Amino acid sequence: MDVYSSILFFVSISMMSRCDAENICSPNPNDSATIPSSCSSESPQSFVKRYAKCSLSPECGEGPYFVEEDLIRENIIEDREGIPLSLQFNMIDYRTCEPIPNAKFYLWQPDYAGIYSGFMDKPPIRRERMIPRDPRRFLRGTQISDSNGTVNFETLFPGHYRGRTPHIHFRIHLDDNVAHIGQVFFDEKIISQINSIPPYNQVKSRRMKNEEDGEFSYFNGEKSIIDLKPISATASMEQGFTGIMNVVIDPFHQSRLMWA
Repeated sequence: MDVYSSILFFVSISMMSRCDAENICSPNPNDSATIPSSCSSESPQSFVKRYAKCSLSPECGEGPYFVEEDLIRENIIEDREGIPLSLQFNMIDYRTCEPIPNAKFYLWQPDYAGIYSGFMDKPPIRRERMIPRDPRRFLRGTQISDSNGTVNFETLFPGHYRGRTPHIHFRIHLDDNVAHIGQVFFDEKIISQINSIPPYNQVKSRRMKNEEDGEFSYFNGEKSIIDLKPISATASMEQGFTGIMNVVIDPFHQSRLMWA
């Protein structure tokens, strides 16, 4: 296990213990176990009905390439090539199952070749805040959630790079609090299909599968796979996909998964 993987493993153990403690208040509807009295004054039946679909979304490591700049925009493609993605994120309060308005949602990702803007020369990864080395900001953007807790982005399907499966990063701020850090993953079948067409098939490095990716495994990435649909019933893959992800968070949680 290299240094980067060791760091991820240590952070994941800390997160797992926290999630185990919190998820006792978000029971499985098929679980007959007694709900702790500290969770709610409601009857067990009404509590389970109310929270069955509001279990916490898993967090995932921030990674070294976050840039805290408020690029308020929906379309983040700029001059990059790739398969179009229209993504919608709905932020939900795990305590009430209600939408979270006025949340600041940062999104960033690599292009088809696995390159992040600001770090186009692929500098060595260090366990400290990485300072952008170039002025480019493609595939980065920020949105403020509306009254439905929703933000939308026009982006591209991400490429892969050494050691990672295709993924998209996001980070949610509520006032000055970083309440959630996560990653979006994709179904293996769709990844394979997209990697067979240009420009993705121009990348010659081996693609890491989801189950081989350390962060996907450590942070329960299976629950962060977004369901993609073609933009229309007759659309080709090259024309793009739409996807919706509900992100259920604790607004009072203070994420510990910042890179540095």
